[in-house]
Amino acid sequence: KKKGNKMSFTELLEERKVLLEKEIASLRRERKYPDGSLIIKYRGGRTSFYHTTKKDGKSIQKYLPKSNHELLSCMVKKRYQKIMLKADAVELSAIQEFQKAYQRRMCESDQRFVENSEVQSILSEQRRGNKAKSPAIREKVMRWSKESYKKSNKKEEHLTVPTGQGLWVRSKSEALIVSALRKYQIPFRYECALDVIYKDDFFTAYPDFTIMDPLTGKIYYWEHCGLMGDEGYEEDLQRKLQYYPENQIYPFQNLIMTYEDKEHPLSYEEIEATIRFWFVV
Repeated sequence: KKKGNKMSFTELLEERKVLLEKEIASLRRERKYPDGSLIIKYRGGRTSFYHTTKKDGKSIQKYLPKSNHELLSCMVKKRYQKIMLKADAVELSAIQEFQKAYQRRMCESDQRFVENSEVQSILSEQRRGNKAKSPAIREKVMRWSKESYKKSNKKEEHLTVPTGQGLWVRSKSEALIVSALRKYQIPFRYECALDVIYKDDFFTAYPDFTIMDPLTGKIYYWEHCGLMGDEGYEEDLQRKLQYYPENQIYPFQNLIMTYEDKEHPLSYEEIEATIRFWFVV
């Protein structure tokens, strides 16, 4: 990382690509798992596990009770590793394709101009002035920002980081995100209830941040993945994210994602670059 300088979006992409390459290499290391595969069935809000193996060319499926913790744990890790490897490979491929297209179409002087902090500051001020040109959207944003909303009450004892205005969050990184959103005057809701459907079941999710673009009135969701590298956290994260596509919430469209682990903490410069990419003209 550059000390004392803000990282550009292309630099952030390159850093993310390096991290993905390391994760893929780690996931591809040989691990000894039991034969077969894990099948998961969702019925009436309950999750059931089945262990599928092959014998004489035929598939044999057996119910796998949670009491068989050792086998269940191994099969969950085996399937999770396969899914994460696929997800990382897809993201890495998308970044590589974007970098190729970006380099083909953007000359160096254009890149330096777009990523210049002074240019972004001027555009940010211009954006704030543009809000007054759309009274209907301005009214919509103002009303939305003042409305009360249902918040998550899960593990409220973990809300330990103050951000001002009576809002407490769960980590210093989330506090930095709050600070940056306020700086750029982007209205948001923290852990706001979102009704979703997954596998024909309805339930309530709580994205880290729900954001309304003050220029367009469009809703975005921001998930900060703050404990990458922690196996239990990554398993919970995978479950949390799996319902988004079924509810028309997609990365690079209306879902913002940031990541950090112990070796790569999220910086304020990265947060600002993310906000400028998504919300600053």
